Amino acid sequence: MEIVGYEAVHMKTSHHIHLLQRYKRNYQNTNQGNPKRF
Repeated sequence: MEIVGYEAVHMKTSHHIHLLQRYKRNYQNTNQGNPKRF
């Protein structure tokens, strides 16, 4: 149970980090005058 819970949290955290990185990249592109949709 602990391993499954840890993997679930790790996957959720990794997905969250991926979304943050994509958001930062889109935000920078918008600042450069090249808006990109999610």
